[in-house]
Amino acid sequence: MIEELTQISFSQLLLSGTFVHVAPFEVLQEKYGVNIQPNVVVLVSMDRYPDLAEGKPIEWKMKIGRKLVEELDSLLPIPFLWAWTEEGVLALLLDFHEVNPQDKKREVLLLAEEIQKASDQIGIHVSIGIGNFYDDRAFFICSFEEAKKSMSGRFFQGNKLIFHTDMRKNIVESLMIPLTKEKSELFSIVRIGHTEGVVTQMKGIMNRVAEIYNYNEDVFKSEVIDLLMMMSRIVLEVGVSPVSILANTANVIQDLYHTIRYDKFVMKVCNYAEWLTEQVENIYILVMFHLILNRRFVI
Repeated sequence: MIEELTQISFSQLLLSGTFVHVAPFEVLQEKYGVNIQPNVVVLVSMDRYPDLAEGKPIEWKMKIGRKLVEELDSLLPIPFLWAWTEEGVLALLLDFHEVNPQDKKREVLLLAEEIQKASDQIGIHVSIGIGNFYDDRAFFICSFEEAKKSMSGRFFQGNKLIFHTDMRKNIVESLMIPLTKEKSELFSIVRIGHTEGVVTQMKGIMNRVAEIYNYNEDVFKSEVIDLLMMMSRIVLEVGVSPVSILANTANVIQDLYHTIRYDKFVMKVCNYAEWLTEQVENIYILVMFHLILNRRFVI
């Protein structure tokens, strides 16, 4: 256990890039008793982990984590270190120095496929992100960041996938279609409190935004969340109390930024858009109720 914790600590220094503030890499190797010289990061992410882990005790999380690590320990043919970077996401720091430079990319992709097959055998389905190779440990953090970034496509594409940083599509910076008409229609639907219409319109806009921005997760989320914030402002302008609107909007936005699946994201956005519109509908119902009461009183 002590040796394992020591290696995890060493791995975290490399993944964060903070070892440069502590000591030269070779000195740290000697101090930690680690002989491995990793030059690429492979992220192994358990598919649907938030759903699987929901309501589970800490013992379940420890067991499934240990199960995956033990399987990889018996599978991987090359030296490696590992560390959990977040719940359900395991970083493998692989040492490919003995592999022919021309074969490294092909070999790491084949290894990723073997990891998926082995994980399937123990009932843990995973997606994998692969960074570039770096022999200079000062730039090793780049491999980790690239592996994380490569997996952004998983948000739209599903589970049991393998991503490499080179596979990411280049996003052309240009003036995108503003969807002015669609957004205006959406805001009009919110203003009249039409709950059914707002869900249909919101789904259509999200599909168009995903296409327009070439399925870039970060830009997609930013655009959709900006729409929700504008809808919130419209609801406040109609006269809904700001207390619940502001608090709920902040919570929903934070949750959406951490949602890792497109279908879940769409469901949460539509549910909240519908809830916002219902608040407007309730205002109109209340106004009509007061008008009816006042008319009876006058008569």
